[in-house]
Amino acid sequence: MINKNMGKLYYNIKNHIKAKDFALKALMLAEILHKESPESYLELLASIQNLLGICLKNLGEYNPSLDYLLKAKDSYEKLKQFNRSLYLQSLGEIYNNLAGTYNLIQDFHNSEINYLNAVQIFKDLAGINEQVYLIDFFIILKNSGSFYIDHHQLKKAENILSQALDLIEKVPENHSKIFISEIASLYNLLGKLKLTQNKITEAENYLEKCYQIRYDLADKFSYIYLPDLVRTENKISLLHLKKNNLKKSLKYCISSVRNIYELNKVNKEDFIVKLIFYKVNLSTICLHLFDYKNSKTILREVLYLFSDVGKKDHEQFLDLKNVQKKIKKLFFKIIRIYLFTKLLKRFDKSTKLEIITRLNKMFLEHNKNLILFFEI
Repeated sequence: MINKNMGKLYYNIKNHIKAKDFALKALMLAEILHKESPESYLELLASIQNLLGICLKNLGEYNPSLDYLLKAKDSYEKLKQFNRSLYLQSLGEIYNNLAGTYNLIQDFHNSEINYLNAVQIFKDLAGINEQVYLIDFFIILKNSGSFYIDHHQLKKAENILSQALDLIEKVPENHSKIFISEIASLYNLLGKLKLTQNKITEAENYLEKCYQIRYDLADKFSYIYLPDLVRTENKISLLHLKKNNLKKSLKYCISSVRNIYELNKVNKEDFIVKLIFYKVNLSTICLHLFDYKNSKTILREVLYLFSDVGKKDHEQFLDLKNVQKKIKKLFFKIIRIYLFTKLLKRFDKSTKLEIITRLNKMFLEHNKNLILFFEI
């Protein structure tokens, strides 16, 4: 039991390697209970198999993860004969974990089936005892909604996430603090959904709610919640870029880059990869602000980081292939601006102003920035 509990502890603080090690030790010791108490043995075995399954999933070992989760599912199916409602909850959690793992290996059919099974189980349980099972029902609705967003089934996503949103008001006050991070996650998903539907104002409203919760959580527990805060800041930054609210976009983007450096102090995993993504976004915003010098400087830093990754970690380098295209596009834009400024220097002040005035008809939203950028 101690090994299993230690495994859960490490899982909760996102140290999946240590969690897996303790779970494997617990699995070996569980055999002692086999003859003494079949029910206790099955219950312990199933919970350890589930823990191993989710640890392996988070470590990217998807096939072994599925093996353990399917074994845990079989164990809980057998346990239903002892206490249906108690083990039905655990079975619902297994369906949820299976759905997530199937999704990661792109078996979308089995993923949806398992999500639907989990939703039905927790809906039934919440119908029997809402206070006990409301939070579990909320979480599985949220996870299912995320699945449908990722697979562009927006009507299904909207329907299921609106059900989760309605449940927030029903959560007792003393419970709301326990799953506040799950509420933030729901707001994040609703923001993502509204962005996909091009409902920018609603998206901003949900993402700001998510940001406020994650900011408070990261302030208290930076190791656990800072990565979530960084992702939210990046989303809000890109949203403001889409709205052409460039100052706000820049503010959130700079904050996300700063927090990436803070995160590196406690968790160095994928630091350079994350830094590249966010610095490319920062360079893009600077370019939109016609801050050519900073845009170019940041992009140069990105290229140095890129070459570092290529030398040290081939797999991470492959993960960054998509961002390469974005970097190339940015460079071409910067080069065009650079050549254009060189060209303008050949003209007198009145001709420059005439050229800028004509350009402003094409880029009305950048009138002031455009004039200032070319330092006329």
